[in-house]
Amino acid sequence: MRYALNRLLSSRQVSPYSGSNSVYTPRHTLNLDPASAAIDLGASPEQVIDIVNAMAERNQRLNHTVDEGALAFDQMLGTNLSGARKPPLTRVDIADDASYKVQAKGPSGGQRGASTDIEFIRLANTPMMDWDRPDQYHMDRNVTVRNLGDVEDMARNYVQAHPESMLQLYLSPGGYRGWELGEAMNPKAFAPRFAELNVDPDYARLAQSPMWGDPAGFASRISHKPGRTDWAAQPLTVISGDQAIPDGRSVELVERLHDRPIKQAYLTDGYGASADAMTALQAEMPNISNTLAKELQARFHL
Repeated sequence: MRYALNRLLSSRQVSPYSGSNSVYTPRHTLNLDPASAAIDLGASPEQVIDIVNAMAERNQRLNHTVDEGALAFDQMLGTNLSGARKPPLTRVDIADDASYKVQAKGPSGGQRGASTDIEFIRLANTPMMDWDRPDQYHMDRNVTVRNLGDVEDMARNYVQAHPESMLQLYLSPGGYRGWELGEAMNPKAFAPRFAELNVDPDYARLAQSPMWGDPAGFASRISHKPGRTDWAAQPLTVISGDQAIPDGRSVELVERLHDRPIKQAYLTDGYGASADAMTALQAEMPNISNTLAKELQARFHL
């Protein structure tokens, strides 16, 4: 009791993001260095300077201190007198057609624990598909497929209808994702194709009309969520139409901003793979075609 009272009356400055009562655990080491990526993608010196300044401001806010008494009130009453419950959200433009965001999010699916930073990229003209499968993390309205076989069937039908298409498919902890590397288009132009591919309807809607000040574009998470085993996205295969030619800019953006940071952070076990992803992939094998099964068995030595 005396300790609690002393905290309430304290005027000491403390870190708001440490200790057992913290509601937010910052990530100081991120999967993507946006300034380095911007340089690689040909950004102007002014763009790079803006990114460096924004990330420096984020680090400064992560390292700030707050009044211990105000923090104690916040923890007891759920208020935000100290400002500790509003960790920094940082959004920067990496290029004219790509942006990066770091945002605090908590565990999903009813799990408990502190929120932490999750990284996202958003590409203006490189379409991405997101499919959720049934589990405790997803609401029924977001679930549009049952397994990888459903995604494969849709992808093969799609490239027959759109022979210029080239779909790069991934397995994720809660479903599947794909990048369109053959045809560049913005979310409004791609809207009918979202329906053809039966993607998560909320993903399709937010690509066209995003929230929280994000620009329109195709968003993808490139870091783990708190509270679960998460490798973000395991590359699987490419399914192409017979007239597909890779769009150079889309290939460059996906490789530099999506594939490379995920691989370096999570896919370090053996053949550019995550051991947890391989366990999940094994369970998918009975659902896919013999052609795809043989390809994946050879690639990952399953």
